[in-house]
Amino acid sequence: MAELVNCIRCGRAFLWTGGRKICPKCLEEEEKAFEKVYNYLRDNPRATIKEISEATDVDEDLILDFIRQGRIQLKFTDVAGKLRCKRCGAPISSGEYCPKCLKELERSLSQIRTELEKEAEKKERAKMYITEVMKKKKDEGG
Repeated sequence: MAELVNCIRCGRAFLWTGGRKICPKCLEEEEKAFEKVYNYLRDNPRATIKEISEATDVDEDLILDFIRQGRIQLKFTDVAGKLRCKRCGAPISSGEYCPKCLKELERSLSQIRTELEKEAEKKERAKMYITEVMKKKKDEGG
């Protein structure tokens, strides 16, 4: 279901259907910027964020967004200090979380999934029990 929201980049209202809250125009501009960065990195794989930004006219913050999204990766030394784990603040080279926090989050999600499965199983057993009780009452004529 579509929802009317404002673009996080330009503030323009648009119908959002999920994903990042970026209007189609800004998304198109972002994709063009990504292509510039990607093509530059293909020819200059050891470039720094500053070098990429200067050569492509793409803002450093947008380049960092591409790194957070996992769309590009640079030398860890260039990104260190600029990109930090959302959970613990440790320096990271891509994504939003460090490997340690990712592992902990995965473990937590696994525990939650197990608990939800147990809960669903309990509900299913209770449902089956109620169905049996109702059937017995019906069979007894009650």
